[in-house]
Amino acid sequence: MGSVLLRNTRSISGSGTTIFNFTTPTLTMQGTKDGLLRVSRGAESYWHSITNLDKSQDGMYPVVAFEGLSHSSWMDSTMLPSAVVNKDLKPEIVE
Repeated sequence: MGSVLLRNTRSISGSGTTIFNFTTPTLTMQGTKDGLLRVSRGAESYWHSITNLDKSQDGMYPVVAFEGLSHSSWMDSTMLPSAVVNKDLKPEIVE
């Protein structure tokens, strides 16, 4: 939640498709108002996990974006780290 599979978990095959060397199926959930995870990282994650994924791993790494959620939307609001408080965007959806 509010993260992506890191770049070191994937490579590009000889045919140009993305292959993950991470064998655990992983759901990535992001908010469209995330102030800490750059939108470009979310788009990159979607491209590698959905659009360019090798057919042998089809469906193993779904990526979902939730409209209006921020990075802090995934956390207990009473325990937010200072980096989240200072840099996150205000969510459109509250608890």
